[in-house]
Amino acid sequence: MDGVGKPTHITIEPDADVVIRKGTATVELRADGSIYVNGRKVAEGNVNDNVISPSVETPVVVAPKTETDTAPQPEVTPRTETEKVEIDPAVRRKELIKEAMKAGKSGAELMQYVEEMLQQETMQRDLGITPAPVTQPVIPVITPLPIAKQPAEEEQTPVQQPVTGLQIGQTVDDKGVFIGTWEPRDKKGKSLGKIFNVYAAPEDLTNDDDEKLMLTFNDAAKHVAAMKDWHSHDGGDYASEDALLKALKKDTYKGEWFIPPLEIMATRDPAGEFNKLGMLTVARNVGALADTFEKLDGVPTSQMYWTSTETPTDPDYVQYVDVSDDRGARKLVNYMGRDLNKLATRLVRLEPRS
Repeated sequence: MDGVGKPTHITIEPDADVVIRKGTATVELRADGSIYVNGRKVAEGNVNDNVISPSVETPVVVAPKTETDTAPQPEVTPRTETEKVEIDPAVRRKELIKEAMKAGKSGAELMQYVEEMLQQETMQRDLGITPAPVTQPVIPVITPLPIAKQPAEEEQTPVQQPVTGLQIGQTVDDKGVFIGTWEPRDKKGKSLGKIFNVYAAPEDLTNDDDEKLMLTFNDAAKHVAAMKDWHSHDGGDYASEDALLKALKKDTYKGEWFIPPLEIMATRDPAGEFNKLGMLTVARNVGALADTFEKLDGVPTSQMYWTSTETPTDPDYVQYVDVSDDRGARKLVNYMGRDLNKLATRLVRLEPRS
């Protein structure tokens, strides 16, 4: 339709390619490329193509223009492959996260918003549209659940408690070298309800000539049980972690030296594996303990230290911790036969925390 509602007709005539009639105007597009308006030539032609001119009249109805038709549309100019700008998604993701966080937003909706923005911007770049900068992203506010409804996280390692006046690696007269605090738990992870200051011996287990002893676990346990007044305290008769926990639970422990359980020597990673340094192995390079975990030439096991923790499946094997700086691919925590292999021993003792 034209502007006053009259139809526009396009007719293909024998002597012209196309004849367009709109109102009182007639426009002819001749086969040679020339153009006639109301029978008057307005443009010369130079086309010599053969044209098939069927005499068919097809009315074409043109819809009246709407506001949507007249509104300016964004110009989309597809870029060639050489014109496209490559943007690192990882870098752009960080930018979007920072911009969203500046707006005070956080939580899972933030990440969902960032991923949607990355997809949208990628699509726009493919079409040749420059993505608009992100200013204040609108992200739903996440209201945290009340504390009582939050799922309790499983505590995998004992919590270190602050101790006023004591420093890691500090020697305390008649007690030993302070290395931290310990809250013992049973095999089910239940606390015994007691917290102790832990003190390490200032040296490895030695013989009467002050030579470092390399013993099987069974021999080391017997040697400790027979010690009297070693660095101001006797040795304890605790041939396993279970024996120590039983004494602590029944209050029969009297401050003796003992072979430490695994969780004093090593701690768990997020997956629950004992493969991180514990309070004793962390403190071995601090204060009075520095350079005391002696390495013997020609003895590759001299910095492998017994714990009192047996393996979960076989009590004939006891776990140990390798504190050597050059252990390479060797695990921090492993196990050996309790009456077959000879390793080093560093004793600890406990004092109730006041």
